Formats: sequence, structure tokens, C-alpha cells
Amino acid sequence: MRNKALFFLFIVLLGSCSSIYKAGNLVCICYPVNTKIDPSTLLKCTNEYYSRYGHSVPQDWLSWDKLYDIDSPYVRRFYFKENPEELYIVQFSNDISLIDVINKKINDTDYIGKEGFKEPEKTRILKRINEEIITPLVQIAKENGAPDSEIYLGNTSSVKR
Repeated sequence: MRNKALFFLFIVLLGSCSSIYKAGNLVCICYPVNTKIDPSTLLKCTNEYYSRYGHSVPQDWLSWDKLYDIDSPYVRRFYFKENPEELYIVQFSNDISLIDVINKKINDTDYIGKEGFKEPEKTRILKRINEEIITPLVQIAKENGAPDSEIYLGNTSSVKR
């Protein structure tokens, strides 16, 4: 009888999680940022990027973390104070992927998630990633003496949009 009650309780609790994304926060939207740029080269430049552009995460936004990126050496966060205020969680591993976007005006209680990208927002977010994250990181890599053969994968075309 006790096992049946525990099983029933487990089913009820599992069913109460209307969104696994919100409940566990382990889901990565993993939206690819299509680029021919080597992510490992850009990853090396992120500390200088933070000191130069000041996009490190402020204290009051540090609670917005994802279990997916805790202690990952390949994940970086980029905070933008305005136009609009949001936090990007970006992974630099085999490719560059947008793990998530936190924007309190789009969704004030959670992450945007896979369902939250409408076309104008998606276009705006990808443009911001290219213009305000990737392009400056490439510039820093070049200033630090990285050759094009180290920065670009395959050929020397610029970031695809």
C-alpha cells in the first residue's frame, strides 16, 4: 500500500511540472550561430572582451543561471544593459551556440526557451550576437596576433547572417 501511495504521489508531482523546461532548467535551446569562425579562438578572448566592453554579468543577474552551463569551460555569459536589457548564454565548443536568452521584457519569469523566439526577435538576437559579441571577439583575436587561419574555419569569409 505504501509503495502505491508513493508511486501515486510521484505521478502527481511529475504531472504538476507543466513545463520540463521551466521545472528542470536543463534544456538548452542550442540555437546555432552560423559562422565560419573557430569557437576556441574566440573563447580565449572573452576575458579581454569583458574588460574592454563591460558585458560581464552584474550581481543581481547572477541568479539567472542554467544547470546546463554550471562549471562548463565552454560557456560564457554576455549581459547587455540596454536596447534591450538581456543576458545571452553562449557556448563556444565545436560550434557557437546560443544556449539561452534572458530578457525580462519578453518573459519576466523565465528564460525565452525554444518556443519564445518569434522571427523579429530571432533576427534581432542573431544580429546582436554577430555585431556585439562575435565581431569584437574576432577583432580582439586579430589584435592579439591570431592569424586568419586560426580564426576562420575553412575559408576567410566573414560571419554569415
